[in-house]
Amino acid sequence: MAIISTTRLIVPILLGCLIVPAAFAESGRADYDLDDDGLIEINSLADLDEIRNNLDGTSLYGESTGCPEAGCNGFELTTTLDFDTNADGKMDENDAYWNGGEGWVPIGDFHNTFISIFDGGHNEIRNLYINRPDAEYIGLFASVGDYDNDVTSIIRNLGLTGDLAMVSGGKNEVVSYVGGFVGFAQMGTSISSCYNTIDVVAQGTLGGTGGGIVGKADIISIVDSYNLGDVSGSKSGGLVGYLSDSNIENSFSVAVITGRFNVGGIVAESQLAIFSNVFSTGIVDSEHNAGGLSALNAFSWSIANHVFSASSVNGGEGYKVGGLAGALYDKATIINSHWATDTSGQQTSGGESDIDNYFGATLAELQCPTMSDDTECLMNYTLYPTWDSTIWDFGTSSELPGLIIDGVVYRDGDGDGALDANHAPEVAFVLTQNGDEVYDITIGDGDVTLEAVITDQDASDHHTLSWTYEDVTVISETDTSVTFSSDNLIVGDYTVSAVVTDNRYPVMSGNSEITFSVEAAPVEPNPSPEVTPSSKSSGGGSMNLYWLMLISGLLLARKPRFSL
Repeated sequence: MAIISTTRLIVPILLGCLIVPAAFAESGRADYDLDDDGLIEINSLADLDEIRNNLDGTSLYGESTGCPEAGCNGFELTTTLDFDTNADGKMDENDAYWNGGEGWVPIGDFHNTFISIFDGGHNEIRNLYINRPDAEYIGLFASVGDYDNDVTSIIRNLGLTGDLAMVSGGKNEVVSYVGGFVGFAQMGTSISSCYNTIDVVAQGTLGGTGGGIVGKADIISIVDSYNLGDVSGSKSGGLVGYLSDSNIENSFSVAVITGRFNVGGIVAESQLAIFSNVFSTGIVDSEHNAGGLSALNAFSWSIANHVFSASSVNGGEGYKVGGLAGALYDKATIINSHWATDTSGQQTSGGESDIDNYFGATLAELQCPTMSDDTECLMNYTLYPTWDSTIWDFGTSSELPGLIIDGVVYRDGDGDGALDANHAPEVAFVLTQNGDEVYDITIGDGDVTLEAVITDQDASDHHTLSWTYEDVTVISETDTSVTFSSDNLIVGDYTVSAVVTDNRYPVMSGNSEITFSVEAAPVEPNPSPEVTPSSKSSGGGSMNLYWLMLISGLLLARKPRFSL
């Protein structure tokens, strides 16, 4: 049986109350901000394309009807969008944004940047296709944030996916910047809860700089985000190509990163940067400098803390190549961090320091700990010192730590460059009365226990269990059974269902249902001629309320139709 963590109760919500009517397509809407949150709804690719004409987020198609009195300040995606517009499984001239094979035109440019909010609403943009050899800044957005005018931007809650997707390009005779989301991000831009699974290719005769999320970043933050797409260019990083005066937190890359010059599992080059709770696996392959975290990391304010890499790291002979860092300059610091010496092929890392708990170990040694501050798995060393168990899930002794993002564990347990497969959990009910397994309940015949037994091939998973009776659902992370007296139950038939959900990527569920009867106790023969026959009826709301009070431990604010 799986071990469950903490308890959480959720008040049932009527789903119909949350349904928002669809807005009119394109222009001419009656209301551009239906939910009154200051963000204009983006319902189609046409709406997305129109953002380029409204970079400050105050209007769409020149209209702002329905925005708050203070005005709108961004956009929110209401549905998943797909650039394979005819759904034929091909990207070609029959798709609306093919544009002669160059695909999507990135929103904005270096002089006209996106300076508002884009909230993906936890939706995806699928099959984003860009192939622009004459562009300098390439991504869904070309450029975001405005340093000259001290204006920032926000991109959040969005995924880029699709087997037909690609972001590629780079202008000759200049250094080009290519990223899945943004070519160039600056001035306090925040990117959070975003993920990319598509390949990024940075080209150009003077060298292209590519990143799975951003090509070039200056004064930005990336939080709770990840990359699973391969990245290539002259300078390439799993998340960012070039990172300056910025921070990356609670993020990772699991991908193949290749390039000619500086190549890193997370960033190619960084200066004045902070990395916290980050990991990389996959392949880092460069003709010159390479590192599992970064190829080059410079300046004394740069620090990496709670980082590990199990990437295979390959670089040029005579160049700076290391398990985490190719090189550290100007007192840049890495602390409480590790790399796998065997999978990386690197026994050293730039600036390594036992004093700072920055050292390498074998993959098996890095898998061994099941909690932070481990002193048992590697003699005379502490593995994962001060790592936070609310951010990292250490799993079993044969798994690398997994990063927890929005309650979901992302893990490449064997360091093979692919996130671990997930197996759906299963749940089955067991009904007992007075200690014996039964199929029906007899009133007055002892206490009753209804148990949901959870099984999962993934031993380190945690689970959430949703109990449902009639139209009421109670969600728990600890309670797998409920025990109650049978004395005051109501005769009838009852059906209880349960859904168990795990916390590993991709999140999976299992469900089960049990139907049982509550029956009256056998009645001894009555010498009186007057005998009242028992009847069976629906359990209705009485069992419902009793059930909720027992499982939640709370007295609901409704008057029961029976007495305890």
